[in-house]
Amino acid sequence: MRRVLVVGATSAMAQETAKILAGEGSRFFLVGRDKTKLTDIAADLVLRGGKVDEPYAINIANLNGHLDMVERAFEAMGGVDVLIVAHGTNPDLGWQSWEVATETIMVNGVSAVSVAAAVADRFVKQGHGLILLISSVAGDRGKQSNYTYCAAKALVSRYAEGLRHRLIKMKSGVRVVDIKPGLTDTPLTAGLKKGLLWVGPATIATGIVGIIHRYENLKVGQYLPGTVYLPSFWRFVMLVIRHIPDKLFIKTNL
Repeated sequence: MRRVLVVGATSAMAQETAKILAGEGSRFFLVGRDKTKLTDIAADLVLRGGKVDEPYAINIANLNGHLDMVERAFEAMGGVDVLIVAHGTNPDLGWQSWEVATETIMVNGVSAVSVAAAVADRFVKQGHGLILLISSVAGDRGKQSNYTYCAAKALVSRYAEGLRHRLIKMKSGVRVVDIKPGLTDTPLTAGLKKGLLWVGPATIATGIVGIIHRYENLKVGQYLPGTVYLPSFWRFVMLVIRHIPDKLFIKTNL
């Protein structure tokens, strides 16, 4: 039975991913801020065929609680096979004050790195594991509209890149994938105008589950992509955006 630790389990992407995995008989340790929502999600996953341990409520910005949370997950399930880090906050799209900037970096960036680091240590000891860090296409370039959010996601992406490299060189059996969703219609983006490039969280979830399946079917020496854009066309969209000269980029309204 696949054992999945989901941090940020109440997020739309995490919920849709868990629904699919529950149908495959996975076991879950759900982590989030709202115990009531976690309990409701757990009940739904059980109905779909999954097994769920007691949900774990935590303020993910409290880094001091991460090691205990990870220990509880490993003890409850007798180990973890897949970590999904999906928590985040809705960035302030206006002027980003000191308070907004530091909170955004802490919740969307530093806390994700903290969780991944704690689990990576455990994965190395058990000799296998898949770390899925959900960052964002926003991390590919700083935009005036939400630059601290962009910075936080860039932090997650660079950490994932380096951690993946190190674990592969160690021949640890552990893999790390940086998942970069594009514009996704979730409660966090409810106030934004939607267009043709937008997709629902179920589309992202299908891509995430595909990565898990690919990891589980890896043969020795096979390559698992370290960065995955969802949907895949965002790789080409962001390639263009990253290469817009700065003197032109600063004139855009992005």
